[in-house]
Amino acid sequence: MFAVLAAAALALAPPTGEELRPHFDSPLAVAGDARLWSGARPGEDDFRLVLERGAERRIVANPVSPSGMPSADLGTGADGGLVVVFTTCPRRRDCDIHAVDGDDPAAKPKPVRGAARRDVLEQAPTIDDGRLAWAADGKVLLREDGRTRRVRRALAPRGQEVEQLELSGRHLAALSSYIDDSTGDFGAWILRIDGRTLFRGGGGLSGKHPTGLSFASGRLGYHVSCPGEPSVCARDGGAFRYEPRRRRLERAPHAVTGDPEGFQLLPGDRALIVRSDAIEEVELPFAAAP
Repeated sequence: MFAVLAAAALALAPPTGEELRPHFDSPLAVAGDARLWSGARPGEDDFRLVLERGAERRIVANPVSPSGMPSADLGTGADGGLVVVFTTCPRRRDCDIHAVDGDDPAAKPKPVRGAARRDVLEQAPTIDDGRLAWAADGKVLLREDGRTRRVRRALAPRGQEVEQLELSGRHLAALSSYIDDSTGDFGAWILRIDGRTLFRGGGGLSGKHPTGLSFASGRLGYHVSCPGEPSVCARDGGAFRYEPRRRRLERAPHAVTGDPEGFQLLPGDRALIVRSDAIEEVELPFAAAP
């Protein structure tokens, strides 16, 4: 009886950062020597956001996310300090953006003014150098110097559900999904950067989709996965890297085996991926995409 009670007490106790393992669906974000990921104890589904810096891990938030993996980003504030932003959903059809100081171990998450309105779906936050972007009511909003404005052309007219936004300097990438009325595909996707469409389509039985929007050295990286039918991605999937200034798209088609959901581009032909409850660094032999 004592062993049963002890096991139950252990299961109810809040986990530590060392106990958590990255989920294969976890988003990844990197800023300097720190990285952010979502994980849980093995065998559990209570996901928490973990900020990892060197050998230190700390849990920065326990978001409520009824639709699956929480949306989060790691970036910098106007003073250059680390900031974690994430979505949490306290009520049905009501999601808010919260932020937490990444440099203060005792900091608690706080709602972001203007991005935590009641009965509004505010999601997909991204932060860079104190500039915050997020999605709400089918629009992309940008808060800068205390003022909020709509970013036009960030989403394609057909985009319905914003999955991820990624901000770097003056560049903004947006990933949205929709139901294709002409084919009935249940998960078509549109990826845009600065109003330019890089990817359109996918979905269907193959589940083809881009994931892991991330900037490194001024370039946008992402991975195209096909979890339902890997052979589709053998032809036109893999890791991609786009240079906005030159409008140059590169691809590393066979560098990453499997279909990772967690993907973070790094400088110098490298990336981080989530696989087998661990974060791995991989080499990416990029070449001009056909």
